[in-house]
Amino acid sequence: MEDGDRAWRDLDADGVQDAGEPGFPGVTFILRSAPTSAVVAGAVSDLSGTYYFSGVPAGAYTIEVVPLPGFGATLLDVGSDALDSDFDDTTLATSPFTFVNGNFNIDCGLKTVDPT
Repeated sequence: MEDGDRAWRDLDADGVQDAGEPGFPGVTFILRSAPTSAVVAGAVSDLSGTYYFSGVPAGAYTIEVVPLPGFGATLLDVGSDALDSDFDDTTLATSPFTFVNGNFNIDCGLKTVDPT
């Protein structure tokens, strides 16, 4: 089974996937066990921004995002869970969560950041 969700370009930086905001390909995601932070798996988002981890066993995890240069995470948890970003804009990681089975519902909004 494959589990994951979507990276998208948050054009208005409001933390919510709006109509017309495109998926973000080429973003790296690192699945880590919680609380040890050991790397369990890695994934890169596809052309539509979708990312997957295969064969994830039940357990506690966090996911870290590695944005492309010039981008950072947008606002965290500002809308419905199906449409908002689940990554902290400072740590670039999710809060710990428990996975049992089924798909993750963990999206990542990315906005341009000022390099200065």
